[in-house]
Amino acid sequence: MKIESLTSLRFIAAIMVVFSHMGFLGRSQSSTLKQLYDTVFYEGYIGVTFFFILSGFILSYSYSEKMKENNISKTEFFISRFSRIYPLHFLTFLLSLPLFLTLKNGGSFLYLLPNISLTQSFFPKEWIYFSANTPSWSLSNEIFFYILFPFLIFKRNMILLSASCFILAFQVYISVSGLPLKQLHYWIYIFPVSRLLDFIIGILLFRLFTCRKIKSIQINPDKIQVISIVLLVSFFL
Repeated sequence: MKIESLTSLRFIAAIMVVFSHMGFLGRSQSSTLKQLYDTVFYEGYIGVTFFFILSGFILSYSYSEKMKENNISKTEFFISRFSRIYPLHFLTFLLSLPLFLTLKNGGSFLYLLPNISLTQSFFPKEWIYFSANTPSWSLSNEIFFYILFPFLIFKRNMILLSASCFILAFQVYISVSGLPLKQLHYWIYIFPVSRLLDFIIGILLFRLFTCRKIKSIQINPDKIQVISIVLLVSFFL
């Protein structure tokens, strides 16, 4: 079953990510465009967070019952998810290869090995996790999420919440550690374990979503939407 409302949300999040990469607007001679990028468009990178959360939600929605009833094995799940991502990743890798070798001062094929295996986001070096097709670092994280999903889906809420608190504490520690900006960017924004927090939130949101079927728990979707929008605008401001 498809949740139609998520299609529009995907579009909005994708546009936000595209706008956040328009760094040339931040260097524009127009003060209006520059301010628009600095105060609004730049923040669009939170669309990536949305997609990671959505991944946890959708996988739970699509596979939780199947796995609980043993209608799909872990192997079948891994093959299904890998085949959905890797062929297109490998194609974009090949297409980006000439540009990578040109822009990276000749580059090194050793830097490309993690990209080919979709493990590049585990390496805290920009020339590795941003090698070849740069945005593919997010696919590296997705593969990591897929590997953990069959184990996370059976964990109790308290365990998932505890794991979330641990990751959040790690992010706070890194934030105040005094590391250079690029290292902060890696350990909080790129590092797969840090982004696992988003994925777990998606799983927990799915469990909240299924609570609608329990008569004793009343959830008003309209109020939740309004609260979500208010919080989003507040964080932007």
